[in-house]
Amino acid sequence: MTRKDGLRTGCFAHGALRVRISTMTAYLILLVVFVVLTLGAYLCLRGRWVLAWLRGTLGLGLIVVALLMILYGMDLRYYQVLSEEQPVARVLVNQIDDQLW
Repeated sequence: MTRKDGLRTGCFAHGALRVRISTMTAYLILLVVFVVLTLGAYLCLRGRWVLAWLRGTLGLGLIVVALLMILYGMDLRYYQVLSEEQPVARVLVNQIDDQLW
């Protein structure tokens, strides 16, 4: 809203201040993110637990792959070799209209 003397009133009276506060908030959040990221990187790279975790994850992944291969092998046991005389499927096509089958 604008008063008779041309000054703005209401919630948009201090728009520049709001922009400045939101910019400062963004920089503060960026600073906190940088500190947390630095602390996390320091904790991860300081100890040898990261390599142990990666080895454990790789080991579990290989176990899962081996189990999937066992299931795939069990599924392959039920496949049958078809001779050339056995039909695999029968397809019936009927013409409904011109160029419509």
